[in-house]
Amino acid sequence: MLIMQDNITPLDFTKIPWLQEDYLGLLSRFKSNTPPHALMLYGKEGVGKVLLADRLVAGILCRELNHQQPCGQCQSCRWLASGFHPDLQEIKGDGEIKVDEIRSIQQFARLTPETGKKVVVIKHADRMNLNAANSLLKVLEEPPSDLYFILETSGMEKLPITVRSRCQGYFVKPPFMNDALFYLQGIAEARSLDVSADVLHLLLSISFEAPFKALNYLDNGYLEKRGLLLQTIHDLLSGELSIAKGVATLLESEPLAFSYLFFLLIASFDPQKKEAFPNLMSIFAILDIMPEKLRLMQYEKLVEIDRLRSSQIRTDWALEAWFVEFMG
Repeated sequence: MLIMQDNITPLDFTKIPWLQEDYLGLLSRFKSNTPPHALMLYGKEGVGKVLLADRLVAGILCRELNHQQPCGQCQSCRWLASGFHPDLQEIKGDGEIKVDEIRSIQQFARLTPETGKKVVVIKHADRMNLNAANSLLKVLEEPPSDLYFILETSGMEKLPITVRSRCQGYFVKPPFMNDALFYLQGIAEARSLDVSADVLHLLLSISFEAPFKALNYLDNGYLEKRGLLLQTIHDLLSGELSIAKGVATLLESEPLAFSYLFFLLIASFDPQKKEAFPNLMSIFAILDIMPEKLRLMQYEKLVEIDRLRSSQIRTDWALEAWFVEFMG
């Protein structure tokens, strides 16, 4: 099951077309005479930044690159495949990143590299607390010549400007819709899923063209949940369902429900997007009756509710109030 958007490789990295140019260009920087000692990969969640970081690590540490791709055979590649590499320290950022994790980098930096260089990878770097960020800054200010840093984040604005200024930033763009759709279709076919291109198109759209976020939804019951969620949203907006009952249903699939609401509100301002999804016209028809200013205000309030949700604060009462105000 796909737990995090970027943390899995459903297909070989070389089969992810929109990351190939990024990888080759960044690898050439690290192989140049003036490599970046600290690189920050940033962009929206679910575009493959963590996969790109992992591939860069493999390319940097590989002893026998084959057409700029990791050979998979050298000692370094075998270490990576085993899950342990003496020249790699990885901080995954599964939760808050605390200062002790960052302080351990200082000891790692003093070790003699087996491959001639060492790499520190910090995933979800925006989860560093202030003490951790300050500790990292001390290492970034005077990095050893054989030590590279790769930071990955979907929330660069949350990082202190002092840390950002010590890194070379690289924006990982989302793929074009056709590339992302082709990729998802390949995944669906490989898994023998009976899913149409129209269904995948909507899934990508509510994921804002982030394929790995879409895959996360797909692997967590999207095909089974989508009909009930859309019907619930329709019935809530039309007043055919009590707000308390409807919100309770939405929150059973909370991330997906928020993605639908965000997409529907944004698409309600765009005639082309609305025309692309005729199955949603009944919901758009309800939204079109509501003033644009009200929809915009409700969108901004939904963003704030989503922020509270990510802070693990209960959002059922806030979402109920949101619907009450929207329909009032």
